[in-house]
Amino acid sequence: MNGTLNGYRSSLKNSNVPVNCTGTVSNNNIDHNFNIYPNPTKDMIKIDCNYPNYSINIMDILGKKILIKNNLSLNNSIDVSKLKNGTFFLEITTPQSRIVQKIIVNK
Repeated sequence: MNGTLNGYRSSLKNSNVPVNCTGTVSNNNIDHNFNIYPNPTKDMIKIDCNYPNYSINIMDILGKKILIKNNLSLNNSIDVSKLKNGTFFLEITTPQSRIVQKIIVNK
């Protein structure tokens, strides 16, 4: 890293761009209108949502869509029992927002 910063990227050392190196992440933009549980799960994910008419995608760690459900109502249960053990991403999209949450399937 020192070699890079002392070489062709030396302008970064004296840059006036603000940098947050505290390691903290703000949660000001997290949409609290969703509750996804249990996580980890064996077979079902429950989604409590304050928005009618939302859709979900469950994707593997490479971003491949494994499960797609559209036009869901306020509260739903999603069967993930056919998924293998592992980490997946649950994307919820409403007309107002979009969130992605990591889910873990562990049988």
